[in-house]
Amino acid sequence: MRINAKRGFILCAFFSLLIIIGLPTSTKAANYTAYNETQLKQYLELPSSDTVTLGSTIILNSRITIKANKVLDLNNQILLAKTGAFASSGGFNLTNTQNFTDFTIKNGSIQGGPTNGLGADSSNAGVIFAEDKAYNLKVTAENIRHDGDGFFKGHSTDLIFKGKMYLQNTKFNARALNITMFGNPFNENDPGNVDFYGYVDFEGTTDPWAIGQGGVNLSFDGYDHNNATAIGKTTKNLEVPKNAKVKLVNKQKKYNLEYSNNVGNFAQINVDGEFIAEAEGTPLRTTAARYNNQVGTPSDQSEVNVKPGSIFKISSFDVNSTYGTIYTYSVDINVNNPKIFDIRAFGNGRFFHGWPERNKNNFRIYNSDVGVWAKKEKGIGNPLYLWQNVKLIEILKFDNGDSQASLLKKTTTNPAEIAPKFYINDFSRISNDVALPQIVPDKKVVGNNETSISGRTEYVLPDGTVVDKVAAGAKMTMIVGGKDYTTTADQNGKWSFNNLPLSTVSGGSTATITLVDADKRYGNPAYVVLEDKTPPKAEPKLIKAKLNDMNNLNDPKLSLVDYSDETTAKSLLKVEYVTTLEERQKMLKEVGKYDVKIKVTDAAGNFTIVDAPVIVHNPTEVITNGFASAKDFEIDYDKWVSATDAQKRSIMLSEEYGNLKGYEIQGNTVTDVSNILAKMTIDFSGRTWEPKKTYPIQVKVMSYTKTVNVTLIPAAVKMNVKQIYSGTDKPIYQDLSANQPVDNGKEYEVKIGDSLEEVVNNLIATGKIKLNYAGYNQVSVKDFVVKVNNNVVATTKVPDQAFQLIYQYQGQMKFDKAPDLNFGKIEVSKDDQISKLATTSQDQVSIINTFLDYGWTLKASLPKGITNKQSGEEFLGELLYIDSAGVRHSINKSGAELISQKSTDKSLSTIDIRGNQTSGMRLEQHIGNTRNDYSGELVWTLEDGPK
Repeated sequence: MRINAKRGFILCAFFSLLIIIGLPTSTKAANYTAYNETQLKQYLELPSSDTVTLGSTIILNSRITIKANKVLDLNNQILLAKTGAFASSGGFNLTNTQNFTDFTIKNGSIQGGPTNGLGADSSNAGVIFAEDKAYNLKVTAENIRHDGDGFFKGHSTDLIFKGKMYLQNTKFNARALNITMFGNPFNENDPGNVDFYGYVDFEGTTDPWAIGQGGVNLSFDGYDHNNATAIGKTTKNLEVPKNAKVKLVNKQKKYNLEYSNNVGNFAQINVDGEFIAEAEGTPLRTTAARYNNQVGTPSDQSEVNVKPGSIFKISSFDVNSTYGTIYTYSVDINVNNPKIFDIRAFGNGRFFHGWPERNKNNFRIYNSDVGVWAKKEKGIGNPLYLWQNVKLIEILKFDNGDSQASLLKKTTTNPAEIAPKFYINDFSRISNDVALPQIVPDKKVVGNNETSISGRTEYVLPDGTVVDKVAAGAKMTMIVGGKDYTTTADQNGKWSFNNLPLSTVSGGSTATITLVDADKRYGNPAYVVLEDKTPPKAEPKLIKAKLNDMNNLNDPKLSLVDYSDETTAKSLLKVEYVTTLEERQKMLKEVGKYDVKIKVTDAAGNFTIVDAPVIVHNPTEVITNGFASAKDFEIDYDKWVSATDAQKRSIMLSEEYGNLKGYEIQGNTVTDVSNILAKMTIDFSGRTWEPKKTYPIQVKVMSYTKTVNVTLIPAAVKMNVKQIYSGTDKPIYQDLSANQPVDNGKEYEVKIGDSLEEVVNNLIATGKIKLNYAGYNQVSVKDFVVKVNNNVVATTKVPDQAFQLIYQYQGQMKFDKAPDLNFGKIEVSKDDQISKLATTSQDQVSIINTFLDYGWTLKASLPKGITNKQSGEEFLGELLYIDSAGVRHSINKSGAELISQKSTDKSLSTIDIRGNQTSGMRLEQHIGNTRNDYSGELVWTLEDGPK
């Protein structure tokens, strides 16, 4: 054999890895970590530009003077600043600011600091304080929380807030030259975008300069101090860019409410992001434009500019406040298409208080929806007027001295019809939030078989447009069936009235649903119609019917105690049997407990079906508080006698035997007590059980007594199936190759009187027995012999005692397999030669012999010899079988004995006639044969003889 093998090749790819390591560029700035006050003071007072990081919580008992650019990273630690007068408090002083421009504090919490309020412009205050002339200094606070009296004072310094700022102060949050709330207009996810919360609440006096002890959130210098003209730069500006969020809260309500501001003395407030200011007094106040050419704006007025898409909400809550939401000299207020604007003035004075000096005051609303609330409503509830798509509302050159008529003359609107109604000092609130809540039930029609009514809320504009808002927390009220129900809308504006007894409400009724939202607004009621889906009520009644007596089962109403419906009158309810007449007639033929089904239908087609109990009893019986039904039965004596009393009870209860049932009767209620021993007793006492006898068993349920007759009979016997040699008791073989006998020892329990053929067929079908095996004559199922006590009994039925079922077989002697021989192609030889069987020739003889007394002898013959297929000439040579002893057996026309059965051979013998090198079938060829095919008829013969 030639084997071709392919040579394998391995292709390797080599990669080079280049690693470039860059060295940091040099810088003069240093990084320090401080673990105590000494280190903190040392590092911060260095004259170099450094970053100082807190390594732990530090107690700061003194003021640290900073004279160079610094970054103070609190590293999420707490800085505990000593509380007290400024000089003896803990904090930071920014001095010598001509030598540095930046100070940043970030990432942590500060507690304590000086207790000073905002005094004169040059007075010291704040946990961070910058000197008077720090005009070139920029202070940045990022991700800081401060709990103390005041956070920052540096009235000549620009202040920037970034990240999460939380200033929980008593007296002030910050006083600066300009304040910017950082917002990246191009990236709403910039972590530097400020989320600023400022809180003050100290009850102390203050004044128009925004100085004193009273609480003020953010402030700038008053009047002409640090005016833009004097210092040549922008001053007193509060910037709230897009993506910045600011909320200011001032809870000071005891003194000078007009000066208890969220923002004091501003020149400009520019809102592109979110700005919310809440004060007990006036949220916004300014004196910056009191004098000519000092405010630094093109209009020479202070300005509040609310830009498109922004959120602007300012509120004055104290009802005793008399100076409105803005208390000012010469201000220009512009609200241009914001996302939300909401101005509230709950006090008893003017909406805006503008002094008459100089250019007076202007108020404009552009391109917005507008709603206004009457003063007495305090901004709560539905607006007094709602206007949608307002192009312009403009009040020019107004002041606090304007009368209603004067103010209306200065008011211009588009649409024009708004102007006569827009007397601003009659309002407590102006807002573009003009949407009203609306109730949207999940279903407009609800079946009165349901137990809940649910839905959602939304808001709609006057023109019906739905806005993206839900009435979270709205109080929901529903009136249905003369009852009131309340619930609250969840945070998603969804509501649900649950566990409602709607089945008591008539179909066709209407549920009226109203809501009041968190702002006391309300919309139109919603209505849900109740559809009659509740079926009638019906209470079943016990019927006691005498055997074969239909009187009590003709009228279905007799089977009901009462019936009613919440909508349909009783006289219009349809009552009918579901149980057919045939079924009712059938139940009356046998004593027992039954149920009849009664159907009650209302006018809407709703129906109830109830089961009314029926007890069919013997006419002579009086049924009171108990009843039992059962059948007399037969049972195998052995099974009954061997059972305990508990088992006998189970037998009587089983459907196969007594089918005993006991019932307790209480009014119209029938309860099955069959398994409650105390309520249904069965008396098995005082009996000597004997087969083929009937015993009356007494059953008692409450006061009712029933007798059940039990007959004891032998019901089943043992059957032994045997398959044997005819005339012997020897089992036949199921495996002839191993002489393995069938198992004749198995017994089967069979029922007396059953057909034996059916019993055997069932055992065959279930695989429990098998008839007919190879090597024996075939028997049919009915070819059995029955023996009882070793005596033959002529029967086709199961006898009443244990027996044998015998099948008898005759043995056989026969070939299981006889081979054809093939010696293949043999060359004609000039000498005698002997050939073996071809490899493709059959070479096994299989013999079955199941005779008990006879063995076999195998013979083979060639009656017609071996001849040339073409010429008919006789083959010159002979067919030989050489046995294992080397003896040659010539197979000729008269035949030859080849081999005989040994005593050790099994009933199935297999003989290998191919043999080995010295034995087996051979063909001996003599000289003289012609070339051609030769064949012969080989006859295999078995002869029997005694073993």
